[in-house]
Amino acid sequence: MCKRFDLLVDAVKILNDEGYKHDLYLVGSCVDKIAEDYPWLHKEGFQENIDKYFKRCSMYVHPADFDSCPVTVFEAMSSGLIPLITENVGQSDILNENGLECLILENNQPETVAEKILEIEKEDKKWKENVSLKCKAISSSYNEETQSKKFKKVFQDLIKDIG
Repeated sequence: MCKRFDLLVDAVKILNDEGYKHDLYLVGSCVDKIAEDYPWLHKEGFQENIDKYFKRCSMYVHPADFDSCPVTVFEAMSSGLIPLITENVGQSDILNENGLECLILENNQPETVAEKILEIEKEDKKWKENVSLKCKAISSSYNEETQSKKFKKVFQDLIKDIG
């Protein structure tokens, strides 16, 4: 898995160099691979509680080359953040199925990521609120309790079929 947060840093640099004002919060071990330092780049490292970052931000960008189904995307969605992910992140299928293909990046190149951030930013407040609410609803279907119940049912059905 290569999460490519280095490309996200480059994307935000493009935006800030063009006169936009964006802060980027990197939380977790991804900061270990980022050598750059900018006033707008906040390398937070591992955090026990990331709620304060969810409250400061409006988007969660996951520009991975591949990531099967990272829980951080669901966590961000459940907090109301609008996720931007590549098509090689597991949740891209879920976003497609729910009419949110506009949140899937064509690729993870900095220019593409920067353009998509601006595209989402330029949407009106009502659109963003609707997308945020839809993301919350989607993520609620993927919590531990719901998934455990689904697994248990599939497992029990399998056992009945075998027996």
